[in-house]
Parts: sequence; C-alpha cells; structure tokens
Amino acid sequence: MKIQLLTPTELKTIISESNTTAMKKAHKYPTFEQAYFLECLDYVPVNCNQKCFCKTIYNNDTWVIKPDLDFNTFLKHFINLWARGSKSIISKANNQGNVSGRLKNAVPALRALKNRWNNWDKKRRSLPCLANTYRKTYLCDNSFEEIEYLINEIVDECKDDTTGIYTSKIISQIFPDIAIPFDTASKSEMRRSGYNPSLYGNGPLKNDIIELINKHKLSFHQFRELDDAPSNQTMWIPTPSLSGKPTSCSRVIDKLFYS
Repeated sequence: MKIQLLTPTELKTIISESNTTAMKKAHKYPTFEQAYFLECLDYVPVNCNQKCFCKTIYNNDTWVIKPDLDFNTFLKHFINLWARGSKSIISKANNQGNVSGRLKNAVPALRALKNRWNNWDKKRRSLPCLANTYRKTYLCDNSFEEIEYLINEIVDECKDDTTGIYTSKIISQIFPDIAIPFDTASKSEMRRSGYNPSLYGNGPLKNDIIELINKHKLSFHQFRELDDAPSNQTMWIPTPSLSGKPTSCSRVIDKLFYS
C-alpha cells in the first residue's frame, strides 16, 4: 500500500474498516482509546516555529503524555490498547519470575520500563516528565530527531523484547502524536509497502504522508479526521472535555496497517 497514491476517501474507508474489524473481536480496543486520551494525555500548544510543516496546514496543538503519569496508570492503558486487556500482565509486570508464551516479550520490557520510570535521567525526572517537554506532532519538521535519544534509551531498556512489537507500542503510548506502533501483521504490511516499521513512522512513510496531504490540500484536522472512531458513538462516548479535540496521528496511521 503506497499511501500517497490513495485518496483521503480511500484512506478513511481503510481506517473505518480497521475500526469495524477491531469492534468484532472479543476485546474491542477502539472503545478503550477514549479513556487513554482522558487519563493519560494533555492537549497542548505545539512549540515549533511558524515555518514548521504542521503550521502550514493550520495546526496549533498536540497530544503529549501527562508529565506526572504514574506507571500503573500507563500499564492499565497499555494492556487495554495493546494486550487484549490481559490482567495477568499487570501482576507479572509488577513481580519477578519467568514468563513464557505470548507474554515473554511484553513483560520483561514493561518490568524494565517500570524500574527506571520515576528516575529516567538519574536526576529524579520521570520518563513522562521528559517526554512531555517534546510538544511536537508526527508532521512537525524535526519531531523524530528531537525524541531520538529517548527512543534509543527505551529500546535499550526493552532489549529483551526480541520482536520489538511491544517496545513500539510503549514508544507510541509515550509519544502518541509522533511515534507509530506495529504488531506482527502490520509490521509485515509496512515492509511490503516499502516502510521500515522500526523507524516508528519516520522516513519514507512520513514523506508519503506529507505528499498525500499536499496533493489533496488537507488541513491537519482533516488528516486526523481520517480516523472515524472519535465520531462513532459505539466506540467513543461524547465527552465535553474531548469535544472538538481530534485523535492523535499515531491512531490514524497505525490503523492504516491494522487488520
């Protein structure tokens, strides 16, 4: 799938079908996205300059992780978004011991994250506190370059996740408006499309998204609205505090490859 060759209508259909597919499964993850936005994120002004690409398409704001978010809240939303609501991950991530089966990559990564969470920089600043300072979007000019050192540190801490899948989900949950996650199927689809999933959306994928936006003269808000979950009341309940606020870039792009 070459994104820049598709129309916005075609992309919206793909994302809508992705949401519909997810809602047919036992754990309907689109219904948990709203709680994640409410409990874990702040919607704040971007701190890029007026020449930044996001500003040229009428963007002023971005989603960032709350600076004081505690690990257990992060973990609760992690399992609902990425691990089919598996409560066993909570107990295993908070305890030591061997882990087998499909949890063998998730749990060690989460344990490592927890151990460093509150003192990430060894100066008593937590990981969310540091991540919150990078108030950029996926479409900002230097967004990935600015967070690269934190991404590399997270990858290093989560080295026991040999698939990289759960690490990508951790990174995306920490940088919700920048980094794109992947699973086994979407990783394969990204590669077939000529994109490197380990770049978390940077590189050719970002270039193709920008080409699409320029070609169809989309505003930033119109790009975000390609994801229909927030406007679908079977997925998101109308909530005053989220009224008028769009979804994040990671939700839009991730769903293009999810099936």
